[in-house]
Amino acid sequence: MWLDLPPSWQSQALRQAAHARGLSLVTAEAFATSADHRSGVRISLGGPQSREVLQAALESVAQLMQSHPARITDIV
Repeated sequence: MWLDLPPSWQSQALRQAAHARGLSLVTAEAFATSADHRSGVRISLGGPQSREVLQAALESVAQLMQSHPARITDIV
């Protein structure tokens, strides 16, 4: 699943903040074929072992997205 980010967000900052919470997101740069690509992250829905784990992970990403982007950079 792709999560497009607003212009105020940096995909690397979100990826690093997610990693600090034990989550693994892949930025769009890993899939891009040119320098002109959308800003976002890929979220794999098939990796978690249960729906509960998936729900907790998605809720954690949602909490990060509700944070101000500058605050995420401070966390990392």
